[in-house]
Amino acid sequence: MNTSIEYHVFITPKGDSEALYVANETASGFEVHEHGGGRSNISFDYRIVGRRKGYENVRLEDVTDKRAALAALNQQLAKKNDPATRKQREKIMHPQFHPASQAGSIQAGLARRQAAHRVVSATKH
Repeated sequence: MNTSIEYHVFITPKGDSEALYVANETASGFEVHEHGGGRSNISFDYRIVGRRKGYENVRLEDVTDKRAALAALNQQLAKKNDPATRKQREKIMHPQFHPASQAGSIQAGLARRQAAHRVVSATKH
């Protein structure tokens, strides 16, 4: 972490106090004080958030346009009445029930689902 630029310290007190705050943030450390000159003797957790050394100016890529293009493509695929496209979507959305991902036919898949439903229903009593 590059401590020569601004970083943030978050404190969580582990007991009753007059509220804690961070003071004197430097590259080598920081101080924790209690409001109102309090002198509680409590422990606290802290988390430091800063910029990674060597990557201070790197930001996450803006993927807004890519997400919009993917959403449009998904809408186009959903509108198609192509059985192959429908099967691909079903396989992605429900792989555990898709016959291509398990041995057996469609009837066997339906039988497995019905059997699983009976078992779940029987255990709820």
